[in-house]
This record gives sequence, structure tokens and C-alpha cells, in this order.
Amino acid sequence: MTKKLATLCLFLLSFILGKSQVQINGTITDSKANAIAYATIEFIHNNESTVKITDSIGVFQITLKDTGLYTIKMTAFNYNDSSFQYEITTSTSKLNLSLQENSSNLDGVVVSSTKKKPLIQRKLDRVVMNVEDNPVAAGRSSLQLFSMAPGVFVNNGSISINGVGGTKVMINGKLLKLSGDELKQYLQTLKASDIQSIEVIAHPPAEYDAEGAGGLINIILKKSAKQGWNGYIGNDYSIGLGKFPTYNPYASINYKHDKLELFAKYSYNWSKSFQDITQNRTLGNDGIYQSTTNSISYGKNNRVTLGANYDISQNQSISLEYIGSFNKNTDSLNSNTTITYPSNTSLNSNAIGKYPSTANTNYSDYSLSYKLKTDSLGSSLSLVSDYIYNNRNANNANNANTYSYDNTLISDTNFIFHNPSNSKIWTADLQYNQKFKSGMQLSFGGKSTITRINNGNAYSIENNQIWATAPDLGFNYHYSENIFAGFFNLTGNIWKTDYKIGLRAENSDIDGQLYGTTQSDTNHYTYFNIFPDIFLQHNLDSVGNHALSLSVNRRLSRPGYSDLNPFKYYIDNYSVNQGNPYLRPMYTNSIEVGYTYKGQYYTSFGYSRSTNVINQVIETNDENANMIIMRQNAGINNALSMTFSIPVKFTKWWESSNNLVLQYASIKASQYYISKTTFQLQTMQSFTIPKLFNMTINGFYVPRFLTGNIVTGRIMSIDWGISKNFFKNKLTAKANISDIFYTNNFKAQNYYNNTQIHLSQKEQSRIATLSLIYNFSIGKAFRAKQIKNSNSEESKRL
Repeated sequence: MTKKLATLCLFLLSFILGKSQVQINGTITDSKANAIAYATIEFIHNNESTVKITDSIGVFQITLKDTGLYTIKMTAFNYNDSSFQYEITTSTSKLNLSLQENSSNLDGVVVSSTKKKPLIQRKLDRVVMNVEDNPVAAGRSSLQLFSMAPGVFVNNGSISINGVGGTKVMINGKLLKLSGDELKQYLQTLKASDIQSIEVIAHPPAEYDAEGAGGLINIILKKSAKQGWNGYIGNDYSIGLGKFPTYNPYASINYKHDKLELFAKYSYNWSKSFQDITQNRTLGNDGIYQSTTNSISYGKNNRVTLGANYDISQNQSISLEYIGSFNKNTDSLNSNTTITYPSNTSLNSNAIGKYPSTANTNYSDYSLSYKLKTDSLGSSLSLVSDYIYNNRNANNANNANTYSYDNTLISDTNFIFHNPSNSKIWTADLQYNQKFKSGMQLSFGGKSTITRINNGNAYSIENNQIWATAPDLGFNYHYSENIFAGFFNLTGNIWKTDYKIGLRAENSDIDGQLYGTTQSDTNHYTYFNIFPDIFLQHNLDSVGNHALSLSVNRRLSRPGYSDLNPFKYYIDNYSVNQGNPYLRPMYTNSIEVGYTYKGQYYTSFGYSRSTNVINQVIETNDENANMIIMRQNAGINNALSMTFSIPVKFTKWWESSNNLVLQYASIKASQYYISKTTFQLQTMQSFTIPKLFNMTINGFYVPRFLTGNIVTGRIMSIDWGISKNFFKNKLTAKANISDIFYTNNFKAQNYYNNTQIHLSQKEQSRIATLSLIYNFSIGKAFRAKQIKNSNSEESKRL
């Protein structure tokens, strides 16, 4: 397969079309000679228009049919539009153009600008969803926002892009080292009020960590923007229709003077929600298992961000940042399980239990970054270092009684599982980016990651109203991981083809040690991998209306840290959640061929193959009711997909973004083989009535979805939102209703050997939200710096 891909790459690179009269290579930069990526440039002559978009390094190449006097128009977000006339002659071969920054805009986000960004933008290697200007986004968590992004599907905290699982999450280019419930809690408390945009990167280049077999989702946070004092204050109030409320006050303040910039953010989130799950399956001897669980969850979160940027000189800057997230979560789960045998009623039983749990998590991330600009072209050296400390104290209680067919008490159980853990992660990332006058760009660098995690696992058991520790059941699990990586990327344009070619190498050394009174084990292994990636985009005509692209890459997904801890805790009397210290990384090879029309309309065909697939698997035994839920390396996953992205502008005030993914997926493991066809339809309708309001209607539909050994039924949702600005755009009011028809719940089937489990889940998805935010500023405009982090991969796995 590698030889075939290489042949295809060479074929596309050598694709040279016939020569037109005038071919121009050009660049678009800002006032400081920094490249402006994805700017639009239009050449108008004799009522004919030729449009081109610059690549990721501000370079464009265009072929014009005739010489003569042209009107040239340039536009880019955060820059003033430019229009001028220029005489194109046969000797014109290169144009170096520039745009002036819009002083009312920010580097990351517009606080009070009346210029509205498109809700969906397709760039060279990613799709960007604008969050700030979307009224439907108000009050939503980042996890809920993912479902609105083109090609992204979220199910119970698991994220996939274009049907490929193992997607990881970044914050400002920093991969979160969180997984499982901790990741879900973190994303649920990161609200839209803090988010500028969300980037969907299906095939990440080599400068990103190889982690994330299903691609990456990058959350871009809002940044401050003006000289002097500025910031915002706001509140989101949400209520689940017929159920529980949530409120989220927040504030941000920033100060800029000369070379120093200081900023601080704080938000508080209080939430209450519910989840109802029913299970049905058959047992041996014609037994029938029926279970209902009802839970109500409470969450309190305090999130703090503090930071400073200092320009040592015109070419040097240093930044410090602290991010803290402090969560307190409680869950009161009640379960009622009935097992019946129609042919032998004496075997019937009924188990009633309460399974409350608490989890307190304190997450701190300290970041230091340094950047040096090495020449006038914008070449730079950057060093980023992070330290993460994550402390979690969780307790899960089990208080259950089991009764026989005649209501006689068979057994009672009362114990508490204690699961404290603390994690320390150090990362350092060094990168150098060399820019050349030709527009070519070479990047290379290295990264080191050192991880140390201690997990405690202990049980307290009640007997005759006396609580005592069970030392034979307790154990400690110590995990250490050292990863060292290096990469290079080459970016440029040749023969009307934008290319980005990279290679990343990573060496991992893993050690897991289990200590206990009755058990001990050591699990040590080392592995080395290389991860190539190729991205090509070739213009098929001189106007740039037709472009063909190719993306090829290899990635992996490492197990979440919490999944490696061999704990056991009971969800109910028959369901046990269990860790797996023997998990190995999942590897995914993917290829995608795409076609773009006029830089907007996109269609592609993709194939991916994953081995050592990490999936949550539900193990059952038809001889009894016991069920084990755990992560496993479960076989091989193959996925074929076709993607269609169609934006439509009906009128000046009505724009539409539509995305359709057709997919065939199969997963083969020793205990099951499942193959399914499905599709994912997403649409976003945006209505803008100047000086009145903005309104958005968002919807998605999925008939079924395959994840591990679980196949869901239909999942769909329609959301509505409206926003309006007051007091010269200083006050913004937003209102929305999510899942209007209460259809974002699902039914599913689990397959394992000869057993099928029928599942049904309902949760608080229909929510009405009112959001108010007030922006203030005193001083002149400036561009806020974005602080980079080096621990993006590590945060995701905690």
C-alpha cells in the first residue's frame, strides 16, 4: 500500500497543465511582514473575475488570460479590505502585497466588531467552526459544541471525525491529557463563553503529537485585545425543559501597557442533570434480564486562568500562563434489576440498590513559553514547557439488597470503593520554523514527556453496622511513561500544487507496577514508531476553481491513564467497570482524496484501517447476569467514507452550511464481527438581519453508529438560537433551545459472543438558555498573543 500511495503522490506532484499568458506568484503579508493565511485575492478585468485564496503561509499562484489594467481586491479576517488598480504585463511574474490590520479586531476574537465571521470556514488542512457569533452556541459546553462541527460525532463522551474514532482534543494547540469521566467533566465545564472557534483537523501534520488516531479537535479560546483595561462579564442561565437548571457566571479582565500584557479569567459553573438507562437481555435457560437505572448528577466547577506576556524586544517575547480547574461532582444512582425464568419461577430474583459516587478533581497547568524571531521573513525559534498536576479523590458506594421470588432477602451488600490518584506530567517542546523567500517553509523540532501517576485502590466494608478496611482487596498502581519525539515538516508550492510533507518519530518507555497484599505485577514495554504524513492540493485550472487534494498519514491512540488502572467498581449489582493494565496503543493508517470547487464546495473519498483497536467492550455470559465493562484492544476496524460539504448563500441575509458523510464500517474481534452502513447529515442555517438580530438553526441526523461492540439506533437533534447586540455592540444577548423535539437520545444493541443487550438512554438534552455578556474597554487596540503549550497530548489522557 505504501508504494501505491507514493506513486499517487508523485503523479499528483507532476501534474502540469498548459501554460496561459501570464502566471503570477505572490504573497500577502501584514505590516510586519507576517504571512496572512487564507486571504482572498480577486483579479477583475473586462468584467471577468479570477479568485484565489492564499495557502497556510500566505502564498498564492494564479494564471491570468490577458494582460492589461486589473482591479485587485483583497480581503482577510481581522484586516481592512483593500482595492486598487494594477497594470499586468507579460513581464509581471511576482506580486508582494500587504494588508493593514483592523484595529478594532483581536488576534483571536472580535470583542465589539460588527463584522461577522462565517459560521463554517474550510481551510487548507482543517475546518473551522465559529462559536462566538453563533447564537445556538450560547450556554453550551465544548463537548456539546463538538456535535455541531462538520463531520464530528459525539456519543457518551467518545468523539469521532468522519466515522473514525480515537479523536483527541486540544486547547490552543495543547493536547489534553485527560480521558474517560475526567475528560468529559473538563469539557462539560469549558463553556462557549470562553471559546472563539473550534478547528476540526481530520489529518493532522507532523508538528502535532501522533496521538489521536481519529484526528484532532482544537479549541481556540478567546483572547483580549485593547490597550489599557478591557474585558467582559456575563452569565449563562440554562434549564432543562421539565427538569433541572444550570448557571454559569464568568468574567475576564485584561491589561496592556507598552511591552507588558496581563490577563485573568474566572468562571463558575453549577449544574444539575439526569440520565435514565434501561437494559434488556436473555440469559441461559430462557432467563430474562431487565434493569433500570436512574441517576441525578450535581456538578460545581471553578475555572481560573492567569497569564502574562512580555515583549523583551521586537523579536523576542516570553509568556507565562496558569490554568486551574476545580471540580466537585456527585451522582445519586438508583438501580432496579429483575431476573425472571418463565419455566422455573423459583429462580426469579430482584435486586434493588443505591450506588452514590463523589469525585473531587483539582487540575493545575503551569506553562512557560519563549519565542525568538530570527529574520525579516518571520522565521522563528520557540520553546514551550508545561507542568501538570492533577489530583483526584473518588468514592463509589454500593448499598444493595437482593430478594428471591417470594421476596425473601437473599443477600445485602454495603461497601465503598476509594480511588484516589495524583498525576504529574512534565513536557518540553522545542521547534524551529525557517521561512524562505520562495514561500517554502521548513519546520523541525523535538518534544519530551515525563509522566508519573500513583493510584490508590481500597475498599471499606460494612458488617453489622461496623465499617472496616479490607486489606486483601486493596492495592496501589504506579504508572510511569517517558516519550521522546522528533519531527520535520516541509511546506510550499510547486507546479500549482500546495504541499505539506512531514515525518514524526516517537520512542515510548512504559512501566506499570501493581502492589497489593494478595497481588503484585510488573508490566514494562518499550516501542518506537514513525508517523509519515503527506498533504497535496493541486489546482486543475488557471482560475483556481477546481482543486484536487490528497492526504495520507499514520497515527496512534494511546490508552487513557485511568483505563490502565486495574480497578473495579460496581455500577449496579451485576455491572462492573474494570480497568485494563495490558492495553496497547491503537494504530490507524488513513488516506483521503478530495475535490474542491471555488474554495467552498468539497467532496472526498476516504479509507482508514485501525489495528489494536481500543474500544469500550461489554462482556457478558449467557449462563449468568454478570456484566463486565472495560477497555480492550478489540481487533481490526475498517472504515470507508464519502464526504460532501455544500455551503449555500440564498440571499444576503440567509446562508447555509451543509455536510453529509456516507460511511461503511466494520470491526472484527475474536468475540464478535459487526459491519454497518450509515450516514451523518448536518446542516446549519444562519440568518442575519442588519441592526436587528442574528438567528441560527442547527440540526443533525444519524440513523445508526458503530462504536466497539455497540450499535446505536437513530440519533438526531434540531437546535434554534437568536442573538442581538445593544449599546453600540457592548452588550450581547443570546437565547437558544437545544434538541427542540427531544430526539438526541438513543437506543442501542451490544453484541458479544451469542448475547445481545438492548440499551435505551435518556438524558437532559432539551435545554433552554439565556446568555448575557457585556464587553468593556479603555485604551487603544493591540494584538493579544496566544500562549502556546507543550502538553496538549498529555492533558488528554489523564
